[in-house]
Amino acid sequence: MSRIIKIAPLWAKSRDERNPEGHPLLAHLLDAAAAARTILLREPEKTRRLLADALGLSEEEALNFAAFAVGLHDLGKASADFQRKWPDGVRRLQAAGLTYDENALLDVPHGPVGAYLVRALLPDLGFPRRVARKLGDLLGAHHGFLATPEEIREAKRTLRAEIGPWDEARRALLHALWETLGRPRPATDDLSPEAALWLMGLTSFADWLASSPEFFPYGRDPGDPVHYYQEALTLAEKALDDPRVQWQKRTPLAPTPPPFERVFPFPANPLQRVVVQSLQNLQGPSLLIIEAPMGGGKTEAAFYAHLLLQAQNGHRGLYVAMPTQATGNAMFDRVKAFLAKFGDRPHDLQLVHGAAILKPEYVKLREVGEGEEATVRASEWFSAKKRAMLTEYGVGTVDQALLGALKVRHHFVRLWGLANRTIVFDEVHAYDAYTSRLIAGLIRWLRALGSSVVLMSATLTRAQRARLAEAWGAELPEAEAPYPRLTLMSEESVESIPIPWEEEKTYRVAPAPRPAPELAAFALEKLGEEGAAALIVNTVDRAQALYQELKARLGSGEVIVEEGRPIGWRAGETELYLLHARLPSVERQVRESALLARFGRDGKRPKRALVVATQVIEQSLDLDFDLLFTDLAPLDLVLQRAGRVHRHRRTPPPAHAKPRVFVAGLAEEPPNLKSEYWDKVYAAYPLYTSWHLLRGRSAIRLPAEMEDLIEAAYAEETAKRLPETVRAQATEALKALKIELEDTELEAANVVVDPLARLLETLGGDQLAAELGLEDDEESPYTQRPLTRLGEPSVTVVPLYRPAGGLFLDPEGQTPARVNGKASPEEARALYAASLRVGRQGVVQELKKVETPPAWQKNGLLRNLKPLYLDAEGRARIGSTELRMDPELGLVYMRR
Repeated sequence: MSRIIKIAPLWAKSRDERNPEGHPLLAHLLDAAAAARTILLREPEKTRRLLADALGLSEEEALNFAAFAVGLHDLGKASADFQRKWPDGVRRLQAAGLTYDENALLDVPHGPVGAYLVRALLPDLGFPRRVARKLGDLLGAHHGFLATPEEIREAKRTLRAEIGPWDEARRALLHALWETLGRPRPATDDLSPEAALWLMGLTSFADWLASSPEFFPYGRDPGDPVHYYQEALTLAEKALDDPRVQWQKRTPLAPTPPPFERVFPFPANPLQRVVVQSLQNLQGPSLLIIEAPMGGGKTEAAFYAHLLLQAQNGHRGLYVAMPTQATGNAMFDRVKAFLAKFGDRPHDLQLVHGAAILKPEYVKLREVGEGEEATVRASEWFSAKKRAMLTEYGVGTVDQALLGALKVRHHFVRLWGLANRTIVFDEVHAYDAYTSRLIAGLIRWLRALGSSVVLMSATLTRAQRARLAEAWGAELPEAEAPYPRLTLMSEESVESIPIPWEEEKTYRVAPAPRPAPELAAFALEKLGEEGAAALIVNTVDRAQALYQELKARLGSGEVIVEEGRPIGWRAGETELYLLHARLPSVERQVRESALLARFGRDGKRPKRALVVATQVIEQSLDLDFDLLFTDLAPLDLVLQRAGRVHRHRRTPPPAHAKPRVFVAGLAEEPPNLKSEYWDKVYAAYPLYTSWHLLRGRSAIRLPAEMEDLIEAAYAEETAKRLPETVRAQATEALKALKIELEDTELEAANVVVDPLARLLETLGGDQLAAELGLEDDEESPYTQRPLTRLGEPSVTVVPLYRPAGGLFLDPEGQTPARVNGKASPEEARALYAASLRVGRQGVVQELKKVETPPAWQKNGLLRNLKPLYLDAEGRARIGSTELRMDPELGLVYMRR
């Protein structure tokens, strides 16, 4: 009892309207410990076993140890630097003889203070000093940042300003927590990277939950710590059951997966049968690389692979990582439909990217109320951006997953959320060398944390597969199965398995003119009187120009309107559409939905149609056309674009019975890569090789020729086979590409938390800055957010119109734009929905200087947006560039 009296004045949470006495520090530590234990008990048995193995303890011992470790997270609040922040609390401290020298305090955050105290005090409980130091550092990072060596030294110095029995109170607090939780100790004299990561993620999760007064009311008395802890366990159960959280016990979707044809409305094709058969009775986390032509059913194979891997390995859930927000939105609908087939309990599904709130289907899941029957829902509590990765099922961009392996705030929470799950990466070929290097770093972590990984691609080189295998800790076999294939890496073996392919397509290939006027006339001629053509070009400016040329040739007609927004042009029986990235978010979503309704699976196709687009329809949007016109691009991307032709099982118009691909720039010798800025979009070398490999062909057979073409497109030897007219330029381009790849490799290595040992080299050591490659005068790497992709700087803007005084989101002045005061959730969503990204460099530099409106600065959704002020005609002048927002074309750049 005397020990409790000594620590009674220490507080963790100051008062609120309901609890004028605040919340005692011991109470909060026990709340967090109870939350941690309860969370782990709802995890699959495999998760607890992984943690127990990493700690060298039995499962029950590991539960107690983890609860104790999490409880220690706020030990740094038992310091004068923190306790002085609440005047009422200070008076209680003074009454207990706990005072301080105000002038000597250094205002050190409680995280670094806690890191120092755990290091200093745990050895008194029999903890090995190495474990104590690492525990201190990882627990001190629960607000997102590892403490620097200087912060640790300042923490030690600031404690010298304390007057009275502070140390005695801290030791009493520590002993009360330790004894209440059964005096746990580690079984080893070190902490593995996996154990550290598990504890770091669990600590932040449990602290967030325990810090919510609606779940753990403030002011409860911990005078009897054992009784208090039991009550806290009950509160933790209720918190996890709360409709806002819905952290149910993690169980497999199907403990015994049903046959494939009972999950999907069709029998398994050869690809899917190979995946199913290869995973039967497979134990342990596995890496699958599925390479097959576009439209071959890879997604369904990945979903069913998750069922098998989850049933066999106890995986806690699924995350599908997509290249873009648009492809993430489309995949979200498919995952939702998949989960709805397993209705024994509600499944939480989060859409994880910056514009998720604009997806109506996701918003509906978030609005599912208590008591409503729903197989799939989106918990309100987990919809917060830092918590979204913690939930059971998720779909989002690859960037959100990559943040788990980068030196960013709370990266360990994201990694903890991805641990012991099935992670699916779609369109793996779509990423540049930098992002691919980050993906490899993440895969290393995923394997260490007990996850399985499914990688899907239509086109990969052997070098790319080898890099992915190396990240998993494996090597490719010398002799691989021919394309298409499944590469399966389990704990026992690496297998390269051929996939029988029933259908071979022969794409006829021919040149197309490059200038927009000639290309427009050529496309209309080849389209004929019936059919749907895709025209995929490399830049937005070119897409806008080509759309205008086609519209002029089609003649008089009417604007096609959907959801009150112009999306295209109709002239007679011909429909014309435009899609690119320089459209406001909501308008782009409307156009994507319209295209899927017309050219998607079972779409209601117009008699005659042309869709002009940039790379945004190159992958994952499930669209199907009768013929393709494409700009010259790297060969793997040309083939990816060709996958939009005759994609679905249907009968095309007689004139388009054979799939055809027309390539602009193919007839030129040498190809001019600068006139349309193609060499700014893609590296020059793969453009030269693509030109060379396609120009002599009249047809391409897929999948038979896929692998040889892709290997040749990126091989250095191909440069020697190019015609004399381009060999010198291509050789120089190859040298530049090698230098660029080396540079991006270094940039990626500097931001990824990789290899695994690097995390713990920084924990418990005295050379944190050196380990992270920093000098004393540099910033912590956690103060700036590393990029998940390289590219030119950009800024996201909201076009604001001034039709007749005031600011509006539309040129007619119907929707006011909030810039002052406080934006309501509806106003914030409307502003964000109107946003678009601007990438032209002179414009970006000028827009970054524009002040963000006060109402936006106070809103998490809006604070990084900039206003783009337009006149009544939708124009603005930024530096030497005139901008115009066009209802059909989107944002148009016009030089002054």
